[in-house]
Amino acid sequence: MRRRYKLLLIIFISFLLVFFSYFLLRKDKYIYVALGDDLSFNNFSTYNYIEYIKYNYENLNVYKYAEEYNTSEDLYHQITQNVGDINYYLKNANIVTISLGTVELNNYKELNEEVLINYLNNVYILLNKLSKLNNHIFLINMYDDSYSLVNKKLNEYCKLYNIYYIQRSDINESYIYLNNLKTYLNYQGHKQISDIIVKEMANQK
Repeated sequence: MRRRYKLLLIIFISFLLVFFSYFLLRKDKYIYVALGDDLSFNNFSTYNYIEYIKYNYENLNVYKYAEEYNTSEDLYHQITQNVGDINYYLKNANIVTISLGTVELNNYKELNEEVLINYLNNVYILLNKLSKLNNHIFLINMYDDSYSLVNKKLNEYCKLYNIYYIQRSDINESYIYLNNLKTYLNYQGHKQISDIIVKEMANQK
């Protein structure tokens, strides 16, 4: 009987050693949620900022909720409808990026006040919702100076909700190219975005 208890004790101690070794040796996993339009989806350069960010962190799990023609309204619906368990990942994410301003307004042949107001309202509601889920959010907006009102408002919204704002003027102009009235970045432009995000994340520690 004593031998049996000794064996059980050895097994129990071995289990405890394995259990504690796991927690001592394991590396923390980081969660990165990427929301957006074709700037995140990326059909136009070899690498985009999401891939570059991944290279800077070990054990980074990326959850990408991006479609080529996603609008601000589409992104809001993804969150409110909890598509693909998005709210769980947003709440637990170490990094959240959201790209807007590559295709949505550029798809209109003629912009008018109604379109702009609707877009800005959608973004305001979206950022309000996101700010309640996470406090490590980066908004990436690549609209040029012809959208000065939009750019100004997006900057104001980010300040209001404590969201880090990355705009076109933060990127070297030689790393941006135009095609069919849409603004795209080459791989160097994407690298610049990732560098800004990684640097800011390091400053927040």
